[in-house]
Amino acid sequence: MKRVKKLVALLLAVTLLAAIPTVAYAASGYVPTKATYYYLENGKWKKDAERTYSYNSSGKIKKVTYKYSDGYSGWTKYSWKGNFVTKISYKDGEYNSFKYKGSKRKSAVFNTGSKATRSYKWKKNKCTYKDGDTTVTLKINGKGQLVSEKYKNADGSGSTTYKYYSNGNLKSYTSKGSGYSYTVKYNSKGFVKSEKGKSSSHSYSYTYSYKTKKGKIKERICKYNGKVSSKTVYSKWKKVSNIRNCDRFGCMVALG
Repeated sequence: MKRVKKLVALLLAVTLLAAIPTVAYAASGYVPTKATYYYLENGKWKKDAERTYSYNSSGKIKKVTYKYSDGYSGWTKYSWKGNFVTKISYKDGEYNSFKYKGSKRKSAVFNTGSKATRSYKWKKNKCTYKDGDTTVTLKINGKGQLVSEKYKNADGSGSTTYKYYSNGNLKSYTSKGSGYSYTVKYNSKGFVKSEKGKSSSHSYSYTYSYKTKKGKIKERICKYNGKVSSKTVYSKWKKVSNIRNCDRFGCMVALG
């Protein structure tokens, strides 16, 4: 009888796993583990900050450490369960934590400045909840990836939509609200390509180009409104089995 129960439990577990849509991530490659940031001032490059990144062998980011030229320093840590980020912690003690059931986020705690706890109750692929006087609606696709967020309150309404590559990496997201809109785009490896936005008073654009050698990113040049404004120089790398800029739900993680 015990063997029968174990066999039934095993078959049930396999069935449940098969029912959860899977997301494949980008192929193996190199991710940067050390970067130095510079900004252009009066025609000269000035050092702004240094960052170090640590990953496990499957490409999940574990920690980002940063130190600015003015002496300010800190770190961000990521905890994972499977392909989901379950906690993002900061040096100052603040954090965001998340719990999942299957491919759906069930609860979250946001402790950055003030603490807020949120419960998610899904009806198929849609979830609506209250955050103070704001009503928020989330939608996920058949793979469990977040594809839209909409909010509405007394001050107005807005939305953010997300698109993904077939390898699971975030392709772009667009946010729109009362008097503003902006879009951020990424390449299939997960690195940022551009950010463009506008408001009632001005518009802006950042575009990024990369220099690579043997699959390793050596340098990234940033142009602000068409003019070179900053650069990032990479000096160390790690080979991982998956390069990713978000977790399975779509939670963005640091990458370069």
